Amino acid sequence: MAASMVVRKLKVGVFRNAFSRSKVSVPERFKEGWVGKASTYVSNVARDYKGATVDIFTDARARPVKAAVYATAFCCSVVALWNNPDEKSYHVSLQNACNDVLLLSDAIRNPKTNAYIQSLMMLRNEGQIRRMNLVVCSIMWRDNYSKEVNLYDSQCDYMKPGWRDFDKRILDVGFMNRWFFLEKNMVDFDINEEEFEGKMS
Repeated sequence: MAASMVVRKLKVGVFRNAFSRSKVSVPERFKEGWVGKASTYVSNVARDYKGATVDIFTDARARPVKAAVYATAFCCSVVALWNNPDEKSYHVSLQNACNDVLLLSDAIRNPKTNAYIQSLMMLRNEGQIRRMNLVVCSIMWRDNYSKEVNLYDSQCDYMKPGWRDFDKRILDVGFMNRWFFLEKNMVDFDINEEEFEGKMS
């Protein structure tokens, strides 16, 4: 019984040594084909990424302040990208603001806010509102025509809005799921200053 156990252990040990010394080799016919080229490409890419990763951690240990600044900027960019408002968000916010203004009577409604919201709603109904995606933020701007208009002026590249007067076409700036121009104009939307001026006089 003991002899059989010793023989079995010897066989297992010999098998392990033979397996550890053996190397899996790729046949010669595959080394020059697309399989060999693909394996060489993958190994080179893996080696490059490994070297870049090692360099990143080495540089981070050597310059911790610089690494912290870069890491913070990267994380903030990712968060801003994740919370970048889209065109649907702007139209929903505009519609909610319009509803809030229209629910008020003319006596207490702010005329400046009302004019601002009505002008935006007119541009929206005419299909002239466009969105520019800047990855971390969005800009809503006013175009000359709707996308459905097929006039020559709307199709010609020389007649389209340029960068020189683009600042005058900006309607709103969106960042972190907020539209700042819309929020600014909605402050005190339920206060009519003309009502108080009439009472004071």
